[in-house]
Amino acid sequence: MAVTDFEMYAGDTKIVLVIVRDENNALVDITGWTFRWRLAKNVKSSPLVSKATGSGIQLTDPSNGEFEVTISAADTDGFKGGVYYHEAEGVSFAGSVATVVTGAVTIKPTLIRNA
Repeated sequence: MAVTDFEMYAGDTKIVLVIVRDENNALVDITGWTFRWRLAKNVKSSPLVSKATGSGIQLTDPSNGEFEVTISAADTDGFKGGVYYHEAEGVSFAGSVATVVTGAVTIKPTLIRNA
């Protein structure tokens, strides 16, 4: 599992690249896997943003363990700023479940809001 922290501005589009590696740091072939990604205030709170394979998550180079999570402008428009928690989980074609990334997302407030 990787820890990926990042920053973004509220109301911006952000693409987060995730590279899945095993416990020996080798790339994992994620061909045929499905993924879920969540953003919440903390690990114990309800998700504020949810993404899934085909709906905000795209496998970009599965043989090299790569997928992207697209956070749209509407997902965080109106956020006041602060530090949030994010997590992605993958399910292999064989049914194994693995948390593949966790981390902190610093969302900075903005003056301009999307209409």
